[in-house]
Amino acid sequence: MRLRWIINLVLVLILAALGWAVRHELAVTRALPTLAGSGAPEPHLIEIAREGEPTIALERLASGWRMRAPWDVDADPDRVAALLTIRDAPLLRSVPAQAAALDELGLDPVKLRLRLDTTDFAMGGLDPIEQWRYVMSDALVHLIPDRFQHLLIAPPIDYVARRPLPRDPVP
Repeated sequence: MRLRWIINLVLVLILAALGWAVRHELAVTRALPTLAGSGAPEPHLIEIAREGEPTIALERLASGWRMRAPWDVDADPDRVAALLTIRDAPLLRSVPAQAAALDELGLDPVKLRLRLDTTDFAMGGLDPIEQWRYVMSDALVHLIPDRFQHLLIAPPIDYVARRPLPRDPVP
């Protein structure tokens, strides 16, 4: 009788381990790839180039973010952090750029470009059905959720720090 209990307990443990392994495998395969890829380090330079507007250049220093263009002032860290969430945008679909009609997707000519260090992202139009944003990077056209456009078209003043005094005031 005691041997049966031990066998049943071992079988239940094996069944629980198999169930956990299946659940873990499904969770790993369900995670969508992101725009910047997994494990990408935080960039040191951010540049937003827009057609007919001044370019916004941001640089990460040891003391925090600083706007380098169009003005040389401290940058708002919350606004920059919100902009950097674009790196974690899930890729809903990707196609090679050669197979896409770039002019119909709003990617030829490029009117809005985001550069994170050396990686360029050309921002295009919206998908007419799902309202996802077309983004071209590394000869691929991706579809991402359209949660970042307002940050990319914001005027430069929105990226200026809200503190009344500079970070390192000089008397």
